Amino acid sequence: MPVENRKSEVLCELEKRIANRGRIVLLDIADREVLVAFCEETSRDNNSDVEVWQWLEEKPKADSLKYITKEDMNEVTMLYREYHFSDKCILVTETTQYATLQNYVDNRILTIQEMVGLILCKT
Repeated sequence: MPVENRKSEVLCELEKRIANRGRIVLLDIADREVLVAFCEETSRDNNSDVEVWQWLEEKPKADSLKYITKEDMNEVTMLYREYHFSDKCILVTETTQYATLQNYVDNRILTIQEMVGLILCKT
């Protein structure tokens, strides 16, 4: 069986959007409240340089929001490692790592709105 060397469509789209837009926020979490906070903040300021990618099927409507499958999110988070040195691609995840913004929210050090503001550079 030949080895497939081409990238998936979602990875190509991510690379293209990173090149053409300001930033991509990858929400790899199941918390709808966080998703709503991102939608409200990006809509309020007409923050067109930020696009939020998420996999929750029940979602609010927002121009900055893009739905991808959970499998695509897993693939995209692998590509994140290539871009995490810049502010072009930001990953918000529910992993049990300490010192993540989501961990600070879970432990009530930050509110969801404060986390969103930090990620979108609204401080």
